[in-house]
Amino acid sequence: MKLVFSLITRLSLRFRAVILLLALLISAAGIVATSQLKVELIPPVAFPQTIILAQAGGMTGEQVLTIVTERIETALRQIPEVVNIESTTTSGFGAVITARNNFGDNQARVVADVQAALDTVWLPSRRIAPSDGETPEAFSARLLAEMTPDVLIYLAERDPNFLFQLTPQVWSALPVETVEALAAYLAAETRDASGSALRALVEQEIIPALENIPQVANVSIGGGQALPGDEDTPPIISGEAASLLLDLTPAVWTVIQAKLPDIDALTPATAETLRAIPVTIPTTPPALPASWQMDRFTDATDLREMQTLTRSLSAVFNQFMTSGQIVGALRQTDDLTVADVEQMLALDPTILNYFTGDQLVALPADVFAALPADYIAGLDGFTRDGLAARALAATLTGEAAPPAPIDLPQAWRIAPPQVITFSFDDLPLA
Repeated sequence: MKLVFSLITRLSLRFRAVILLLALLISAAGIVATSQLKVELIPPVAFPQTIILAQAGGMTGEQVLTIVTERIETALRQIPEVVNIESTTTSGFGAVITARNNFGDNQARVVADVQAALDTVWLPSRRIAPSDGETPEAFSARLLAEMTPDVLIYLAERDPNFLFQLTPQVWSALPVETVEALAAYLAAETRDASGSALRALVEQEIIPALENIPQVANVSIGGGQALPGDEDTPPIISGEAASLLLDLTPAVWTVIQAKLPDIDALTPATAETLRAIPVTIPTTPPALPASWQMDRFTDATDLREMQTLTRSLSAVFNQFMTSGQIVGALRQTDDLTVADVEQMLALDPTILNYFTGDQLVALPADVFAALPADYIAGLDGFTRDGLAARALAATLTGEAAPPAPIDLPQAWRIAPPQVITFSFDDLPLA
C-alpha cells in the first residue's frame, strides 16, 4: 500500500499539468451532475393504513362496541388486503379503528375497498345520493345548479366562514341568480376593518383555509392581544367597516366574474354596486329545492345538521361536489323511521332506555307503534299522561296532528364513519 501511494505521489509531481486538468474536469462533471440531479426531499410515500373514525356518544362503552366497533371490524375483515385491525372504543366519543395493509399495495384501491365495506354497515342515517344510472358528478352538478340563494344565505348567517370555504368548483356549479344574490349578500355584510392586520389575516384567510381541510377537526388561535406597555399603541390597520365581499379569494372571484360578466374587478366600488341589489335574509329555515328533498331532507336545517366535530358545513358541499353524496346522522324525532327502530332494537334492545318522556311523545305515530309492548307497559306515569293528552287532542280535533319534533337522544345520533388517510403528499411544501 505504501508503494502505491508513493507511486501516485511521484506521478502527480511529474505530470502536474495533466493531474490539474483531470481535477478540473472531475470538478466540472460533479457540478453539472449535481445541478441536473433530481432530488425528492419527501417522496410520495403513503402509509399502509386507513383510519376509520366513528363518532357515537351518549352510549356506554359496551354499547358502542356492539353497535359500532365490532360490526365495522367484521366488515373490514372481508377485505383481502387488510392484515391487521386495531380499535379503541370509548363511551364519550365512539371508536377509532386502524386497518393496516402491506407496503406495496395500491393504497387508493384499499381505501376504496374500505369505504365500500363501511357502506355495508347499517347505522341510522339519512342521505342524498344519486339514483341508479346517474354518475355522482352529474348528480351533484344537477342539484347544485338548482340550489336557491335563500338556503345558502340561511346557512351563511349561522356559519360566517361557510361561503368563504366553498371551493371555486362549487361556486361554478351554482346558478347565475344564486351567485348574484350571494355576491350581493356578501357586499352588504361588513366586518370591522380596525385592529391587528396579523389577526385579521389569520381569522379571515388562514383559519377558513385550515378548517376546509377534511382531516382538520378543529382550529383554535391564541395571542394577538396587546403586550404590557402597548395598550395605547394604535392598531396596525384602521378605517371604516369593510365589505365581506372583498375577502373572497381571487379564484372564487374569477368564477363570479365569469357568471356575472358586467361585474368589474374586486374593489370597494364593485362591492358598492352589488350592495344595491336587494337580498332577503331568511329568518326561518327555507325549504330545499324539490330535487334536494329526499330521505328526510326537507329544509336548510337538515343540511346544517350534517356538520360534525370533524366536518364543517362547507366541507359537506365540497365533498358533495365530487362524491355526489351527503350522508349524516339523524337529529330529531321526525327523522326516525320504523325501519330505524327495528334495526336498532335488533342490535341492542336496551337502546330504548335513552328515550325521555318528551321524546316519546314527540315520536311519529307509526314509530311509536313499532315500540315493544313490554317497553310501553313499563313507562312512567308522566309519560303516560303525555301520550294520553296527545291521544285526547287527536280525538277532539278528529285528526292526529304530527307532534312538534325535538332532538333525539345522543345515542341515536350516530355519525357515519369517516375514512382518514395520510401520506407525505399531504404535507404542504413551499
